[in-house]
Amino acid sequence: MLMKRDGEFCGVLATHSPVFWELFNQDNPIPVVSINGKDGVPCPVVTLTDSPEDLRHILRVYIPPRNVSMLVEKDPSFAMISAYMRLGKKYNMASLYEQSLDFLKIYYPTTLEVWLEAPEWDPRGWLSTQLIGIINLARLTRELALLPAAFISSTTLSSIARGFTREDGSQETLTPEDLDICFRTKTALRKASIKVLLDTLSPVVAPTCETAGSCRLTLFEAF
Repeated sequence: MLMKRDGEFCGVLATHSPVFWELFNQDNPIPVVSINGKDGVPCPVVTLTDSPEDLRHILRVYIPPRNVSMLVEKDPSFAMISAYMRLGKKYNMASLYEQSLDFLKIYYPTTLEVWLEAPEWDPRGWLSTQLIGIINLARLTRELALLPAAFISSTTLSSIARGFTREDGSQETLTPEDLDICFRTKTALRKASIKVLLDTLSPVVAPTCETAGSCRLTLFEAF
């Protein structure tokens, strides 16, 4: 629940979100609430279903005011990016959402070449299991270009089925469908690795070799 009496907070949110602006300007009946132990205070109220932790991250971005082109910190936590993406999408906070997405694209690019050249596979300070949250964010926001790199990264996790504990104490896990994709991706990469190894060790001789039998035996003994 957000009280419109908190003019500073409401003004900040309304400035950066057309959705909040509409919510705060609706002409609804004014309820009577309790504020600071005082009952019977008439106060316009907007009921939100978002967690207090997420809203706190959003308010910290805009208070005090800062350059809107540099809203996301250099090393944001997973909780920050998760809140920015989900609430940025929900409340149409375009700049915050796009900057958060650009940050994720550094670690989850669209090409294998860029992904392999990345200095780190996970953002600094993040738990490896929070990759689960990235997959869920990509599904929620329809930013599906993040998924290939995220699924490949998931193959490095020793445990993925149990998920991880979010900032608000809730447990975040993958859907059964995405969990299946992670397992199948890991199996496919293992098969490919074994094939590469066997091909490397296979005693293959050149097609033009005139003594293929003896050369093949020599190669086999060398390995």
